[in-house]
Amino acid sequence: MSFAIKNYRISRIEPISGADSIETSYIGDWPIVVRKGEYSVNDLVSYFPYDSILPDSLIERMGLTGKLSGSKKNRIKPVRLRGQSSIGLICKAPIDSIEGEDLTSFYGVTKYEEVIPVQFAGQMRQHPPFWTKYDIDNIRGNKGMFSSSDLVVITEKIHGTCSDYSVEKTIDGYNFFVSSKNVTLQPSESNIYWNIARKYNFEQLLVQLAEFYNIKVGDVLSLKGEIYGVGVQDLTYGARTPQFAAFDIKHNSDYFIYPTFKYYCIYINIPTVPVLYEGSFNEEILKSCTNGKEQVSGKELHIREGCVVKTFIEQRVGVDRKVLKSVSDDYLFRKGGTEFN
Repeated sequence: MSFAIKNYRISRIEPISGADSIETSYIGDWPIVVRKGEYSVNDLVSYFPYDSILPDSLIERMGLTGKLSGSKKNRIKPVRLRGQSSIGLICKAPIDSIEGEDLTSFYGVTKYEEVIPVQFAGQMRQHPPFWTKYDIDNIRGNKGMFSSSDLVVITEKIHGTCSDYSVEKTIDGYNFFVSSKNVTLQPSESNIYWNIARKYNFEQLLVQLAEFYNIKVGDVLSLKGEIYGVGVQDLTYGARTPQFAAFDIKHNSDYFIYPTFKYYCIYINIPTVPVLYEGSFNEEILKSCTNGKEQVSGKELHIREGCVVKTFIEQRVGVDRKVLKSVSDDYLFRKGGTEFN
């Protein structure tokens, strides 16, 4: 999710069975347990998502000293109170601030990042001019983006590490770039992203695809996907060594529509994330695709992280793609989880 502390209106408030002093307020579909009577529907509040790291001064001001998670008691994690999920925190929005305003810097909040394992690290190189960070927002905070008139594809969201492999056509040939979610990396014999590039022969395959697609000098073709398996995250999908599954191909700034993406992955023999549903958007189907067992291994070995929903034919809402993720509560509340990027 694109991390930010923003102002939202409370969409609804519901009682908690057997609780006299607390109730559940909602930001979109995010449930946050609050003191009863503290907020009303349509109140403007600042929402702090899970994995926010709060500064000590803010923790004290909110009366949360010693009540948060982590070794420094400054990290927001999902909790259950009286059986009710509470995912994030809220406080009354600052005077004169407006709905949708980004207040991350105002509050001094940062996103929790785990110390990455050595195989994820590498020597950074300058990002190529075309590089952009890949982030997908959560559907719980974006209700109404999809409707029953949308033809969508829903794929499984794999808990791994996001990777990006790109070729840029030049007069003399092609430049090849390897990136994680956050950095572009120099060639390495130990780095997991480069090891996957060699394992799947990505440079040659992307050049082959670029030639077949007939890109022009200065154009860029990028393959985006998830690396998963033992040594990557806590959910391994039964893979004893790191594996790769593609979820997008991009030509310059344009993503391939789903049928074209599927066709070209077959053409260059690249594995893709499991497809859970194709058809008209439906809330109940989305819920069933969000929860349940993983389909990556074909053996339902453990919980599913969730799913990603996007239109069958690429669409945009303003400048953003019409694509969102939906994360399961089982994933959010699992014990001993890792979140390496």
